[in-house]
Amino acid sequence: MRRLFLGVLTAVLLLGGPVCVPVQAASPYGSVTGISGVLYDDCGSYPFRYSVDVPGGGDYRALNLQLVAPDGSQADTAYVVPDANLASGTGAFRLCRPTDPYGTYTIRGTVEWAPTVDAAKTSAPLDDAHFTMRKPSSRTSVAASTRRPAYGQVVAYRFRSLLEEPSGYAPDAFAWVHLEKRVAGRWVRVKGGRAMTHGTGAVTVRLRYLAHHHRTWLRAVTEPSPRYARSVSPPLRLW
Repeated sequence: MRRLFLGVLTAVLLLGGPVCVPVQAASPYGSVTGISGVLYDDCGSYPFRYSVDVPGGGDYRALNLQLVAPDGSQADTAYVVPDANLASGTGAFRLCRPTDPYGTYTIRGTVEWAPTVDAAKTSAPLDDAHFTMRKPSSRTSVAASTRRPAYGQVVAYRFRSLLEEPSGYAPDAFAWVHLEKRVAGRWVRVKGGRAMTHGTGAVTVRLRYLAHHHRTWLRAVTEPSPRYARSVSPPLRLW
């Protein structure tokens, strides 16, 4: 009988049968939520949301929070004392580039409460919360001085690169951009088609057109940097 039981159990496990796994319940005393966003090349305040639901009618409630960076270091802390009449609210962590890295951050913390500020306090852990801070984006465009060049004609390609900022997109000065051509189903760099943008976020490259009046697809690429992400322009068709 024992051999039969073991054989049935082994078969269930091998066939992927139901196995009970303990699931950790969410904290009943409150929660905290991070807000994913963009980590700009400066110092700034990045908000989080919280809610508190502690037992009793105590006048004192507080949240002790730690913000853990993607590399495991402590990026910031926050101590929040919500109004006794409010069950939720917002706070903020302070992050700075280039000190703080891009990636996924973790909020860890506890909530404590008591009938009064001076009374003995009870505390409980909150569930960890995660949010992601990414690089600013870039946007790229390219225009040609003519869309139907003759063989051997010099064509001026004007690149423009924009960088994501808190107020919107602004010219991306001193960004490396290059021109690519569609060849046999893949994009390859065009020789001599790389340049750095000026303070206006734009730069012009002049290249001789060496195709014989057949359709050519081109695009411009803003190369990635420690401050912003790569971007690609819409394709540009010649002929």
